[in-house]
Amino acid sequence: MSLRHFLASAAIAAGSFFVVPLSAMAQQVEPEEVVAHFADLALATYKDAVSSAETLKDDVSALLREPTQDNYDKARESWQTARIVYKQAELFRYASAQMADLSHRVDAHPIDEGFLDYVGNGYTPSPDNPYARFDLIAQPEISINGETFSWDDMSADFIRDKLNFAGGNEHNVAAGFAAIEFLLWGEDNGEGERGEGNRPLSDFDIANCPDASCNHRGTYLLSAIELLAADLSNMANKWDVTGSARATFIENPDQALNHILSAIGSVADVELVQNNFEAGLNGSDPQAELDTFSDYGYASHLLAARGILNTYLGEYYTLDGDALEGASLADLVAGTDADLDKEFRLAISVTAVRMRALIRYVRDDMPLDDVYASKDPDGVEKIEEVVAALHHEADLAAKAADALGIGPVSFGPPMSTN
Repeated sequence: MSLRHFLASAAIAAGSFFVVPLSAMAQQVEPEEVVAHFADLALATYKDAVSSAETLKDDVSALLREPTQDNYDKARESWQTARIVYKQAELFRYASAQMADLSHRVDAHPIDEGFLDYVGNGYTPSPDNPYARFDLIAQPEISINGETFSWDDMSADFIRDKLNFAGGNEHNVAAGFAAIEFLLWGEDNGEGERGEGNRPLSDFDIANCPDASCNHRGTYLLSAIELLAADLSNMANKWDVTGSARATFIENPDQALNHILSAIGSVADVELVQNNFEAGLNGSDPQAELDTFSDYGYASHLLAARGILNTYLGEYYTLDGDALEGASLADLVAGTDADLDKEFRLAISVTAVRMRALIRYVRDDMPLDDVYASKDPDGVEKIEEVVAALHHEADLAAKAADALGIGPVSFGPPMSTN
């Protein structure tokens, strides 16, 4: 099934994107084959991410040329498609220090959105940020970090070198998914149908704009998407046949397998549980919610979990519907401990069922940020069930590493080359 069809058929709500055979005829595979195929999965995923970012730029360009509601909806849907492709690559960020370093610009959040564009009276920025209400889009010229620039200077390179993390503050995010999301949806003020942002279409109507802000918004948005596509392309290139990330993995297969299983546990136990679900339930800052402006965090969580399935089973379905399959961790584990492989497959299936129930709830009954804020009992119960399932996946990753003789694994934040 193609990812585009997956979106169009609302399979996120139905959960059919997770189909896990509970047993399979294991292939006899070598660690080198599994590691090489993992690199192939990474390459294919990042290539799709590049393609989806390029489509996003085309659709935003169409919106700026002809600011209609249909074009606005299409641009937003393109962001969502790009997002769910990229979130399947979450595991690569934990497995590879190079991906972790590059993703820092691609997926930085939370952001002080007042740095970029107008916000309402309820906006609460991070403390001690002099640029928290900079409102880049409204500036006739851009005075930043002691320098002054014209809007003619706006480009992908300018965002990367001059705007992103201005003043050394990581909440001044000018690049990546969250910045683009804010420009497309607007502030998370609860005015949308499901609590998402409700930026008016007129913000992109350059011909009828009362000032230069609409033109600035379009210029900045296209430059930010261009930078996103370039960063994703760089990530894809690292996994190509001559890429440095692939070479690092191929060089030491046992170490690579340890990093892969560590990444499975880290995505489950650290990224999804600690950084998202538990932070949401225990925190008081609604801006900490992932994809807060579009209220699309539930899909990002699902696709990060899908990345675990992709990695364990050694499969990936491309945007065009092609199936990439090959030597997998499942094959390797089954060859050593068939019962452990079955338990791992079952755990992934249980996570899928519970995630499906949570997603239906936050789509149809109560948005995820409202569940966090109100501690809604039904929503909290569903989150806790997902958390328990993810913890079990992490435990099984550790057991698999021990069974393969490549333990112990380490769960924690992404590695870095710095």
